[in-house]
Amino acid sequence: QDDPLGYALRLVLNSTHNTSNYLKNLIDNDNLNDHLLDTDSLKASIRQSESSRRKVYCDIINGDLSTHSIYIDKHNIYEPYRIALTRFRISSHNLAVETGRWNRRGRGILPME
Repeated sequence: QDDPLGYALRLVLNSTHNTSNYLKNLIDNDNLNDHLLDTDSLKASIRQSESSRRKVYCDIINGDLSTHSIYIDKHNIYEPYRIALTRFRISSHNLAVETGRWNRRGRGILPME
């Protein structure tokens, strides 16, 4: 049986997308410090962004853009909980604060008494 990660990697590596080229360069690269340059470049790009999500994330949630210990240290965390935490940290959840900005239900209407 094939694991989902292996399948996804093979699928991407066999494509002609930019992600495929990026992953191939990472795999073929012998210099381990190159990924630090990519990370620093990405962090600089995020800090320069003016989006409201970026402002909330950088100013309130994770100002130094560091990797949370849940992703570095070996923790025995139930996978659905890890996914839920990750979705919450990147504002990809289904809570009303996130879904409310996309639906028009109740916008500008006060309840009738």
